[in-house]
Order: sequence, then structure tokens, then C-alpha cells
Amino acid sequence: MRTLIVTLASALLTVPAAGQAPPRTDSARRDPTNTLPLVTSRTVKFTTDQGTWMSVDVSPDGSTIVFDVLGDLYTLPMTGGKATRIVGGTSIDAQPRYSPDGKSLVFTSDRSGVDATWISDADGRRLRMLTQGGHYPDWSPDGGQVITGNRLVDVRGGAGVPLPGFGSAPSFTTDGRYVWFQAGTQAGRFDRQRGTVSYRTNLPGGVLRPIVSGDGKQLAYFTRYEGQSALVVRELATGAERWITMGTQQEAGTPPPAPFVPGPPGAPPGGRAGGPPPPTGVGPLPSSAWLPDGSAVVTSFGGKIWRVDVPSGRRTAIPFSSTSSSHSARW
Repeated sequence: MRTLIVTLASALLTVPAAGQAPPRTDSARRDPTNTLPLVTSRTVKFTTDQGTWMSVDVSPDGSTIVFDVLGDLYTLPMTGGKATRIVGGTSIDAQPRYSPDGKSLVFTSDRSGVDATWISDADGRRLRMLTQGGHYPDWSPDGGQVITGNRLVDVRGGAGVPLPGFGSAPSFTTDGRYVWFQAGTQAGRFDRQRGTVSYRTNLPGGVLRPIVSGDGKQLAYFTRYEGQSALVVRELATGAERWITMGTQQEAGTPPPAPFVPGPPGAPPGGRAGGPPPPTGVGPLPSSAWLPDGSAVVTSFGGKIWRVDVPSGRRTAIPFSSTSSSHSARW
């Protein structure tokens, strides 16, 4: 997304005369937290009901969705409707997650001129940088810390503490002891008491974006089979797995489907036995989220936001309409 936006901005670049600093004539009110050296000379507004690569999260009371589209953050009632932009501008703001009390958000942004992890109120006000760098952040259950990238950072800020062996995209258990994460194309579990990492799943199609349910009993994750992505739920106590739905968002760098091989009895839906594991290092998927009561997973694919019921797999689109702004800028 960043490459696309930078390319568009470059195509509209206006070069001032040598030695002259261009006057700042922004077409929109300047956000004091946004220090990018861009002056917007024109803004194009449009309304859309679709998006690509949208990260979503659900508020602790289950009433509101927060999501990103085109580098801005929006909130939306769980029932759908008109989305409200809460953070936006010329920066790329993405990957939002609600705090455990629902009063704050953590997300990533380049609004300071570098990629960083930021915190704001749930309505997008009172933005402040938490730490430089990081990606796919999430809160500890007590709201006192954030894992972003592979660092544990106090909410008061600072460089944080590196977590050896940790991958990306954390998902805390409610008691705070364990953190699930993506390790290459498998799922890892970090034990915060012992400081150890274990790996709990090993599917040929890989394990992407593991997220633990609020009660800590189920692990939802995405995998690939027969050229499609799928949502799977694992019962952590027994190891039993259910294939919930097929055709979800594919991750970056998806290789071609494996050759046809008749599947053994009990294999996942389809007609291939899975093929070789995907290459390590493929990008993680956008964020998804459990409903607080564990009855469904909210995710995005096919341009829409979906509620996928567990275990039935029934999919319900959550309609949205968002007004976005595209800025042409000059340096």
C-alpha cells in the first residue's frame, strides 16, 4: 500500500524553483502530530464500500469494529453502516487494536517521518508515539504493556525489551501468561513466566495469524489448502481442529497451487494433499479478531468485512461505507 501511495504522490510532484521553499497551503487542517514533509495541494474525496488488506479489531464490549483502509483508521458499528474516520491524513495509519478497557487504540503509523507504533484514545484523539518501529501491535491483558514487532514496550514509552525467539503478530491469553504469535509459517507460544517458546502446530499449508479466544480455549488461524486460504479453529485442550470456512484472505507471496494428489481419508476439504510447505518469511495476514464471547471471528477478505460464526462457518457480511480522501502533495 505504501508503494502505491508514494508512487501516486510522486506522479503529482511539483518541484519549486531552486532556492525557494514552497508555501504551505494544505487543503486540509494540519494534524500537529503529522510531521511528514508533504504539502497537500489538492484533495479528492470519494466513498467506498470495499477495501483491500484491511486489519480489523472488535471492541471489548463487542459493539464496535475498528479497521484500516487506504492508510486511515475507521470505526464501525458491529451491525454495519457508515464508518467514521478517526485517524487520517497523508500518513499511513494501520493495524489498530483496542486496549482491554476499550478506551485506547494502538496502531502503526509513519506520521512522524519514520515507521513507529502509536497510541490514541478510542475516538482517535490524543495521539502520541509509543516507540519507534514495530508492527502488528497488541496490548497485554492489564493494558500496561504492548508487544509490537518482537519487543515488549511499557505504555509510558521507551525502546522496550526484545523478546528472544519471538516472531510477530501477538495474541495474548486472558491471564497474560502466554502470547501466541506467528513464527514464519507456524504458530509459536511464548511463556512469559518461564521466558520460553514452544511451537504447537505443524500443518503442510502453514499456520498464519494465530489468535486465541477470550476464554483461552480455542485458537483460530489461517492456512492454505488447494490454492485457497482457510480459517481453522483448534481446541487447545484436545488438539482437535475444525475447518471453519474456505476462501479467506490469501497472504502475500502465495505460491501456485500444488499438483493434484488424491487426499487421504479425513484430509481437509478438497482434492489435494496440501503440497509442500509454503516458503518461510511470507508476510502475515491483516489482523482479525474473535468476538468477546467466542461465537465468531471477524475478518476481511474479498473487499468486505465478515463475521464468520464458529463452529458453523456461516459467513455474514458486515456492510460499511467510508468516505476517504486522496491527497496530491509536493515536497
